[in-house]
Amino acid sequence: MTRFRAIENRIWVARAANTGISAFITPSGRVQGKTAVFEEAVTLARVGLGAENSLYTRFGDVFPGLFLVISILWLVRSRRD
Repeated sequence: MTRFRAIENRIWVARAANTGISAFITPSGRVQGKTAVFEEAVTLARVGLGAENSLYTRFGDVFPGLFLVISILWLVRSRRD
């Protein structure tokens, strides 16, 4: 899921977990410096700071909500005919 959040928001993610997989994830979703589960390791990678907002970050669920309203109106209208 972290990989999808990095892509969705176009941000770098540095994930550090003491009982899981640690990794660096690019805004495009590419994983760098991944470690195995339950393995003591040190990994290094260059990460970028800051990012421009993605379409979803700016508008959120406005488009799905708009399409839901349009669909409901279309269904109501088609029932009248």
